[in-house]
Amino acid sequence: MQFLDTKPFAHDEGGDPVVLAAIERYRVSSPDRMRQALTQLQRQETPIVIGLPEKGEFFTATLWSVDAAGDRLTFHAARAPQVLGIVTDSGRLWAAAYDGNHKVQFDVRGRTITQQDDTWVVGSHMPSALFALPRRTDVRARHAQGLEPMARFLGPGGGDPLELRVHDISRGGLALLAPAGTGLEPGTQVHAVEIELDPGEFFYADFQVQNVQPHDDEAADWRIGCAWTHMSPQAGAQLAEWTQRARRRKQLLSLSLDL
Repeated sequence: MQFLDTKPFAHDEGGDPVVLAAIERYRVSSPDRMRQALTQLQRQETPIVIGLPEKGEFFTATLWSVDAAGDRLTFHAARAPQVLGIVTDSGRLWAAAYDGNHKVQFDVRGRTITQQDDTWVVGSHMPSALFALPRRTDVRARHAQGLEPMARFLGPGGGDPLELRVHDISRGGLALLAPAGTGLEPGTQVHAVEIELDPGEFFYADFQVQNVQPHDDEAADWRIGCAWTHMSPQAGAQLAEWTQRARRRKQLLSLSLDL
């Protein structure tokens, strides 16, 4: 199955039985293993995206405590207005985070929310379902530093124009490197993005931000994971052809099988 980077909450218990059969093999059933996976996210202060998949509403939090004996998790999130609405919604919440070669995805149930200074404190029961999904096998091409493709578009809400480096790119989506303060939060829709693959070679497409996390190599930058929401067949063919060229130019490019 394809790694769900571009669909971080894709598990749908009312969905296609074939898809569910594929994802079930990644379910973590042991309570001890579940606790270990969650404790790892807590210790690393891993950014966790929590959201309502059917509404496309998300926020980013960190896991503050894992109390297996008390059957409780505690998350901390910035005091953004949308957090209260998402946590108190009657829909089913899912959380997704990256841990090494896996994406950990789990449900957030029995929720509570309180204020603490400039932070929301979100409580929940231990998950009833937790999956450790493998990273995608779709090859993403990545240039050597200084030769990366560029993405140009208006900032969220019609803000200032942005020009960001493309960390990696594929037919499924792309990852951008951005400084703090760009407003590119999970769920943000961006339209008419100009992607310049090489000088003078570009196409236009739309994407939605799926996750935001610190970039491993440059502490000042954030890695913005995005999924394409609209791409013309011509643009898709152009990107596929460019990726094939990238695979042949190994002296200039590094190729990654993960995201």
